[in-house]
Amino acid sequence: MTPTFYRLIVVCPEGGSRVRKIHISRLAVLILVAACLISFFATVSLMLGFPRLYIAEAKSSRLAAENRALEIETQDANSRLQNLDRQVAHVEEISDHIESLMDLN
Repeated sequence: MTPTFYRLIVVCPEGGSRVRKIHISRLAVLILVAACLISFFATVSLMLGFPRLYIAEAKSSRLAAENRALEIETQDANSRLQNLDRQVAHVEEISDHIESLMDLN
């Protein structure tokens, strides 16, 4: 004799003693399986119906060239920023030295 319903037992991880039993009828299981199959086949048909968009080789090489140029600009900006930081540190040292000389007078 086949069962007319299925039992789903859920154990809560936080409270070890809390257990929930959910009874699912055979009709509900069939409806869930049918819905999953319908959504799967709808997704597959949409994927096959609409072709993938490919980027042309010229666009790809142009984007790669732009990417390289932007990386070079970023490296240049970082090196200029480091130079400015060094110059500011040097000016601060000179300013501190001048202040110390003025305090001696």
